[in-house]
Amino acid sequence: MHILGAWFVPTTIMVTPTYVEADYGRDAEVAFVEAVEQCLQGVDTAGLQVSTQLVQKHPRRALLEASEGAAALVVGTHGHGNRYPGMHLGSTASYLIHHATCPVIVVPQMAE
Repeated sequence: MHILGAWFVPTTIMVTPTYVEADYGRDAEVAFVEAVEQCLQGVDTAGLQVSTQLVQKHPRRALLEASEGAAALVVGTHGHGNRYPGMHLGSTASYLIHHATCPVIVVPQMAE
């Protein structure tokens, strides 16, 4: 199992010049480590080879590239911070369903 995280510097960096690329990278790394820990909490990984990777790339592109040669791609319906009532599928999950080169498994967001 390969756990992939992706982040990119938004174009709004020009609006908030006090927040630099290194800040986005640091925040992405902290969020990624927390997300991996949360996802693997309570999961028996004995006998399972788990690798993690965080890349600086738009999530759609990173996950699409990861789908090449993969047995399956597992994504959530929404990322952190996207809380739009009535939306059942996030834009990244929707994109991957239509463009990935392997089966895509979409896991719904858990109710809080």
